[in-house]
Order: sequence, then C-alpha cells, then structure tokens
Amino acid sequence: MPYDDELVAVDLTARERGLLATGLLLWGGPARCTEAMAFAMGFDSVDDLLGQYDRLKGLLGRKKKPMSRTDWARTLLATEVCFASVIVGAGLAWGDDVSTLRALRIVQSKIATAGALTAWEGCRYPTDVCRVAARRDRGQYVTNNDELVEVALTTAESSLLVTGLGDLWGPAAPTDAMAIAIGFDSVEDLIDQYDRLKDLIQRRAALMSITDWIRTLLATEISTVSWVEGAGGEWGSAVDDASIQALRGLQEKLARMGALGRTRSAVDPADSAPTEAR
Repeated sequence: MPYDDELVAVDLTARERGLLATGLLLWGGPARCTEAMAFAMGFDSVDDLLGQYDRLKGLLGRKKKPMSRTDWARTLLATEVCFASVIVGAGLAWGDDVSTLRALRIVQSKIATAGALTAWEGCRYPTDVCRVAARRDRGQYVTNNDELVEVALTTAESSLLVTGLGDLWGPAAPTDAMAIAIGFDSVEDLIDQYDRLKDLIQRRAALMSITDWIRTLLATEISTVSWVEGAGGEWGSAVDDASIQALRGLQEKLARMGALGRTRSAVDPADSAPTEAR
C-alpha cells in the first residue's frame, strides 16, 4: 500500500486516537489475524500489520496530524475487525463493549466526514493471491473444518446472523479480498451461499459445519461493526447497544458449543494479555 496518497487531517480527541491505537496494539496480543485478513485490511502480511504499529501510533499520537487516506482506512478497519471479532480479533478482551462501540461510531463518523475513506480500494493483491493465503490459513488456524455442530439458536440470535450475512451484500460493500478472508470465494460466492446458510440458521436446531459457523459469524461481526467494509453506518445507537450485547452472547455460545473449532481466536478474554506490537 502506498504511504504517499492524499493526506487528510481528522480532529480526534485523545481518547479517540487512543481507541485506534489500541485496535492496532491488540493485534500483537490476544488477536490472531490471518494472512488473508491482513491482505483484506490493506496490509502486506500479518508481519506488516504488526510492523506498522509504531509508525501509525506515532501519527495517531499527534493531534490533527494528517495521515494518508490509505492509513486512515486500514487503521480504522483494523480497529473495527479487532473489536468486533473473536475469530481473528480480540473481541472479548475489550471490556465495556457498549461504551467502546459508541466511541468507535463517533470515530467512524469523523473519519468518514473528513473524506478519509473515499479513496479506499482495499487489497492491492489479485484475488488468486488472497485465495491461496486463505487456504493456507484454514489449514493453520482451524481443525475439523467439515465437522457438523448443532447449536440451538434463539430467534434473536438467528436473526442477527441472517442480517449480518444479508447486510454484507446489501448496504455494505465488501471487497472480494474481504469476502475471501471471511471464508467465501468472492462477494458473488457470499451472495450465492446466502439462501443456503439462511435456511440452516433459521432451523430450530441449526446444524452446520464448523466452516459455515466460522464464516457466518465472521461475516456478522464485520457487517455489524465496520463502516469501511460493513454496514455499521446503517445501525442506530439503540440498535447498536442491543446488537453488540447479542453478538457477544452469540460468540460465547458458539465457542462453548465447539462451533468455532480449534481456532486461534480470542474467545477467552483471559487468553493472552496485549503486548506491544512488533
């Protein structure tokens, strides 16, 4: 990704800049990013994501210090995914989810209003490169991908998952790289899989493969929270509060039931304490 694209200054408070710095920092601690997700977030690799921490933190530490649109978009997206996800992020390690999401919504709005997201093109790698990375990730991060797991979902939980999938090809505009990182072959494949997954999710006792549980949950995590590649901007504050609490409960349930397999995810908030990113 280039570092010399248009510079944009965004007037963030110290707390708001700290939120973004924390989102980057946790990738070096409890979060477990995949190579495909690093690509989708605009980095060259997981090592590049961690290696950019000091530079981006330095820029965030200066009030009204301009950053390139590329850096704003990928810093925000990395924070969104890290906060939202237990599959690849540090979701349950954040603590006060409602107040954090409210603060994140303000940051998202400020960055978008400043025009810092308008030039976001996503991953610079061809989709075939992303698919190869995703196949390697699945072998490394998850075991027993095809094992069927039954989970009794409440109506609210199944609705959250169905909405999460639907919003990714409705109001949201994910890139193919993000769809691949989530576990689909492309955005078109995500759309094609929607009816099948919706039917499985809406059964009283949903029986799905671990692969389907993981990609359905990850799609919902990103769709619910992200403004960069999700539908986060479509949610109101009252809906947000309920949705993040419902999402956390669903994440814990799926992890407890074994629906997420043996993933290198931060499903346990006491997993590993955040460490300074390399």
